[in-house]
Amino acid sequence: MAFSKILVPLSGQLDGTETLELAIAAARLIRGHVEALYIQPAPVEVLRPADGSEPAGGAQDETVRIEQEAAASLDAAYRVFRNWAVRRGVGLGTPSALHAWDVSASWREYIGAPAQVIAEFGRYSDLIVLQQPGSEVDDPRYVEIGALLLATGCPVLLVPPKARSDFGRNVVVAWDGSRAGLNALTGVLPLIERFPRIVVLTVDTTGTDPMLEADLLRLLTYTSVRPERRVLQPSNLTTGERLLHESRRDGADLLVLGVAAHPQSHGDTLGCTNRHVVQTAEMLVLLGQ
Repeated sequence: MAFSKILVPLSGQLDGTETLELAIAAARLIRGHVEALYIQPAPVEVLRPADGSEPAGGAQDETVRIEQEAAASLDAAYRVFRNWAVRRGVGLGTPSALHAWDVSASWREYIGAPAQVIAEFGRYSDLIVLQQPGSEVDDPRYVEIGALLLATGCPVLLVPPKARSDFGRNVVVAWDGSRAGLNALTGVLPLIERFPRIVVLTVDTTGTDPMLEADLLRLLTYTSVRPERRVLQPSNLTTGERLLHESRRDGADLLVLGVAAHPQSHGDTLGCTNRHVVQTAEMLVLLGQ
């Protein structure tokens, strides 16, 4: 099934348009529509103490101030979005009304908890584009990304600070030899099949089922190019370090990782290898589940 709707969650005054740029690049590859979803938390949630208790009485003036600041941020963000769309030649509106445009985008606003809102709208999307979280090990957004994958089943494209917006040339697919990895690859195939070069990397295949290897090759016959298959033997580098090293050496502008659902993960759905890659990658990372 081809991708049709690309969701880009936004917030604040929209100081940069990196995620929008990459979403449009993906849309041009797959003739998709970009939906910019601007999310603001409810004032009562902003005022809520860290312990989760109700805000103290007499917070009316503070609520008014927060609402005014939110309205100013929303207005500034929408101006940035419109100016960006005009500059990039992106048609604004629904896809059905914009046949003459190469790609289209629309703007939507919602008030609520960002993680919950993204999960709700993500269920009806084909691709979600997010900014790469910071490098802090305890950044809660890593847990949110894993939860988002499980809640929506939708692939997530993570955009690092200095990502190139002209991606679409060289993709590296990391496959761990598992059935779950094959399922993740199936989910992102509509996007990566448009790349002129596809490299499938596996670090150590001692536990790989030969039948799964055959299924992998059969799946990749649906792409327009002949994929390169590469098996890497273990080294003194961790699996995550090895994947990043090989991806950089290949000049990849996109690295694809599969995320399996592990009930015993205790909230860390991404796993150690994926978390290391997501934290340190300087290229785009596409997570499938």
